[in-house]
This record gives sequence, structure tokens and C-alpha cells, in this order.
Amino acid sequence: MTRRPRHDGTWPALGARALVGAPGEAPRATRVEDVDDDGGAVAVAVPRALAGELEPPQPGDAFELSWPGPRGLVVVPVVLRERVRDGIPLWWLEPSGPTAVDQRRSYVRAEVSAPFPVRVALDWELPERGAAAGELQDLSEGGLRVHLRGAGADDCPEGAGVGVRLTVVDVVAGDGTSASAAGADSPGAAVDVDEHELFGTVLRSGRLADSPDVVEAVVQLHEGPAGSRQGDALRRLVFAWQRRARQR
Repeated sequence: MTRRPRHDGTWPALGARALVGAPGEAPRATRVEDVDDDGGAVAVAVPRALAGELEPPQPGDAFELSWPGPRGLVVVPVVLRERVRDGIPLWWLEPSGPTAVDQRRSYVRAEVSAPFPVRVALDWELPERGAAAGELQDLSEGGLRVHLRGAGADDCPEGAGVGVRLTVVDVVAGDGTSASAAGADSPGAAVDVDEHELFGTVLRSGRLADSPDVVEAVVQLHEGPAGSRQGDALRRLVFAWQRRARQR
């Protein structure tokens, strides 16, 4: 009989939102529906299928289950024990390794330094489908802080998996370098629009005491299948903002 690595039996609360993803794919939003009596397995709602996904996973397939905790993102490697199709379709997951807390404190971080506001749009599926938009405040490879305004801002749920779209508008010189210091009137300058599609978990969301019309959300980012390329792009953006801030 194969013995699995010891797990401390810690799972998110029933009804809590979580993320589940196989190695090499973007994690998908789910919800905790049940925990067995000894805490050795957890049942989650079957997440939405990925585009092009034809076959369901099989027992023994490996995943990671994660959810926000007080010290960061809690991550547990798991395997699929069984699929239940009666009532609410469920995946029963068993731990295959110890619990870890991913705080992402090693990433380089920068406050936004751009000639135009960096727009952020968040979309989520659970507990209900929703969306909100606002402006980016700071960014690292591992997370971002955003101020949300208007419709949907109050509905941004802590613990939800969100799709994140950053729209960065910059002034670019004729040689392709940033011309924002010189301004849009510099010779050969043009406006460049760049978009980044990301995925993450909302760690914190709430109205600001000194700005009651603003909801501040902190999102921890996760790497998808193209995570390394996206990480490189975000790293270049963060370093560019750091250099621009030092030139002020």
C-alpha cells in the first residue's frame, strides 16, 4: 500500500472559494463542498472546463489546491481520488504532499510610474459571475494592488479566482524607447497600448477609510502555461517603472 506524504488535515472552510489546477495549466475557480471525517480528503465543485478540454481527469491525476490564508496563499498538492456526478458534480481530492504557504515576498515590486493611468479589469466566476474595473497602484511579478471604482467594485470577493487584464498606455519615441519623460510632443513620439492577461486570487478587498468611493483589492498572481513569458514581460515592466521613478 502506497503511503502518501503527511498532511496536517487543514482545508478551507465549507463553502470557501479556492483554486485548483493541474501542473502546467492556469488554476481554475472552485468551491469547497465537503471534507471527509478524518480530514484526509476534500470535495470541491468541478471547475469549468478549459477551452479545448475534451476528456475529464482520471483518478490519480495530480493537481494543486490553493486558497488565501492570513499569511499568504495556502497551497496543497493533491491527487484526484474520485469524481462524483450525482447532485453537485464533485472532485474528491487527497493530499499528496505537505501544506505550504506562498507569500511571494521575493518578487521585485514597483509603484506605478506611467504617463497615463494603468487600467485594470477583474473578472470572476464564483460565488457569482462579476466584474469590476479601476486603476493599478503597484505591481510585482507575484501580485498587484488596484483601486476599483463604480459598478461591481463592492462585489469583488476575497478568495475568488480572477482574470486580470492590464491595459498600459505609454508614450514611445521613434526608436522604440519610452519617451514619456520628454512628453508626447517629442519628435517621432507615438502612443503605444500594451495589454497583459493574468490570473490570480483576491487576497484582500475592502473600501478605503479615507476614500469611501474606492475599493482597494490585492491580487496574488499565478503563472499559467505561458507563465515564464508572462513573468519576463511583467519583470521588464516593473524594472522600467523603477527606472522612471528614479529619474523624477
